[in-house]
Amino acid sequence: MENNRSCYKVILVGDTDVGKTSIITYFDKKKFKDISMITIGETNTRKNLDLDNHRRIKLDIWDTPGEKKFRDVVKTSLHNADGVILVYDIKSKDSFDSIKNYWYDEVKENVRENTRKYRYNFIQYSHDISRK
Repeated sequence: MENNRSCYKVILVGDTDVGKTSIITYFDKKKFKDISMITIGETNTRKNLDLDNHRRIKLDIWDTPGEKKFRDVVKTSLHNADGVILVYDIKSKDSFDSIKNYWYDEVKENVRENTRKYRYNFIQYSHDISRK
């Protein structure tokens, strides 16, 4: 049966200050934010995409806080995600270790069953490298 859905929820997760907000801003507006503030709660951006098969979908892209005190909020959001992108800073071994030791397991445990079937996406990012 063909999937006729037109809106998909994608969540970016990772530690604080790894570039989740900058990635979403670039994807949406094709520019990087010069100053990034810590995300408190969750924010989202909706973006239309035209696929190769002449079909249009909407991505509802959620920026999540990376601070430990907000992890329960992120965990709840994972329950209805269609996709998850794990983000770490290429210059921070701690942020990569956090993906390995925390975020990857949280995603596996908290996304719904049909989302678990898909590959996991990782983005390595660094604020200063992206602007060159």
